[in-house]
Amino acid sequence: MSSKMNKTGSFLTGMLFGSLVGGTVALLFAPRSGEETRTVIREKGLEIKDKAVETGEELRHKAEEVAQMTRTRIGEAAEATREQAQELQQRSQTFVDAQRERIKGAIDAGKKSLTKAEKVVVENGVEDPAA
Repeated sequence: MSSKMNKTGSFLTGMLFGSLVGGTVALLFAPRSGEETRTVIREKGLEIKDKAVETGEELRHKAEEVAQMTRTRIGEAAEATREQAQELQQRSQTFVDAQRERIKGAIDAGKKSLTKAEKVVVENGVEDPAA
C-alpha cells in the first residue's frame, strides 16, 4: 500500500513540476509585454498553488482512508484471534474435564476392586492381604 502511495505522490509531484516548467516556458515565449507576462505568471502561480493545496487535501484524505482501513483490519484480526483463543480454551477445558472423569472412573474402579479383595480376605480368613 505504501508503494502505491509513493508512486501516486511521485506522479503528482512530476505533474506539478512539469506544469510549472511548461507554463513558465509558454509564458516567457508568449508575444506579450513584460507587465502582461508578469501578471499572467502571477495568476498562473496562484492557480498552481490552489491546485497544489487541493492535491494535498486529496492526499491527506486518501491517507486517512488508508489509516482507517488499516485500523479496521487490525481490529478484525484482533477479534479473530480472541475468538480462536476462546475456542482453544474451551477445547482445553473439555479435554481436562474428560481426563478428570477418566481418572475418577479409574479411582472408583480401584476402590471397588479393593472392596472385593477385602471381601475375599474376610471370607477366607486371611488377615494380611499382602501375604
